[in-house]
Amino acid sequence: MNKKQLWVTIDTEMDADVHWHKSWPPTYSSIKDGIPRYLRPIWNRLDVHPIYFVSPEVLYSEECCSVLRDEIAQGAIIGAHLHPEYIEPDKIWGKEIEEVEPQFPNSAYDKETEKQKLANLTTLIEDKLGVRP
Repeated sequence: MNKKQLWVTIDTEMDADVHWHKSWPPTYSSIKDGIPRYLRPIWNRLDVHPIYFVSPEVLYSEECCSVLRDEIAQGAIIGAHLHPEYIEPDKIWGKEIEEVEPQFPNSAYDKETEKQKLANLTTLIEDKLGVRP
């Protein structure tokens, strides 16, 4: 018998409005409240091990890191989700995030800059969550 698999992936980012604008200071209700209150009960009931694609700014919040470490302990997988504006080199972080348009696609950067940003995100995930994406 072939066993079917369902992969559940979730982009894990700071809160934004319907036009994708961010506010300073950032908020993370979708992570700090949404994951433990709404998603974890579903994962437990259905025996789901979600994949959280984590954006850099999430890792700047210890509360978010704590939620994600709890998720990892319960079988979640962590992936890297590059929002290049929030990681070095040339990181934008602070009140200025309210003025900056999201940088889509990542090809807005040359290959070497994008490669360095992804390497920095990988290191940040390892440092903050204790896993390699």
